[in-house]
Amino acid sequence: MGWLTFAACAYAAVRLLGGHSALGWVAAIVAVLNLWSFGVMANYRNERPSVDSAIQRTWITVNLLTSIAGVVLLIVSFAIKSR
Repeated sequence: MGWLTFAACAYAAVRLLGGHSALGWVAAIVAVLNLWSFGVMANYRNERPSVDSAIQRTWITVNLLTSIAGVVLLIVSFAIKSR
């Protein structure tokens, strides 16, 4: 699931960087944060099973919020490009 949301974020960034640079940069930052938080969560899962759950919840929250933002930006990119 993590790669799918990253792909949506990255595709939104590519679509928006073509004509709407401010939204494109926001989408690019969201894509980087999404991939980063996904990687951190994978590292905690594989290497440190006894890590404090507050740290894990923080990265889960970051990943969830960037996933939602990425999908919203993807929808916005289709709405803008369809005009």
